[in-house]
Amino acid sequence: MLHIFLILGTSAVGAALAYLLHFAQQPIKRKHKAVEEAYFQPLLEATEENTGSGAGDGYRWSQTANEMEVVVPLPPEMKSKDVVCKVLPSSISLVVGGKTIVRGRLLHRVVAEDCDWIIEGTGEARLLRLTLPKLTPTLSSQHWASVLAPADGADPAASLRA
Repeated sequence: MLHIFLILGTSAVGAALAYLLHFAQQPIKRKHKAVEEAYFQPLLEATEENTGSGAGDGYRWSQTANEMEVVVPLPPEMKSKDVVCKVLPSSISLVVGGKTIVRGRLLHRVVAEDCDWIIEGTGEARLLRLTLPKLTPTLSSQHWASVLAPADGADPAASLRA
């Protein structure tokens, strides 16, 4: 009699496992896919708008998760002695050939002692490349919206979140 219960019990467990395995292989049907896509679409659009690069008057900038880079085109005759660059954790002043290129409060803090600049290229392709290591690394959705903070104290990324 005990053998009959073991055989029936084993076959019941086997049937239950077969049933579960069959339905585990079936694709999950989502009932709310349109709602999910509608929810995430504004977040994706905000990320696309904040491409992580831009331009100012006389320079352009780009960034990675760890660094902000400012690139200034230079005339062929410009020398390193014509560059005055001062970077503090929350402010910057970059003057090239007596002309102020960037000056003001940075949008976010940088590691000032690791900031560096170099002049590269020749002739018309001459550039000043300033590297600003970020104090806090960012993901693409958190990238800086600009190099400088707005003069009126407004958050330039607020329009991306609205």
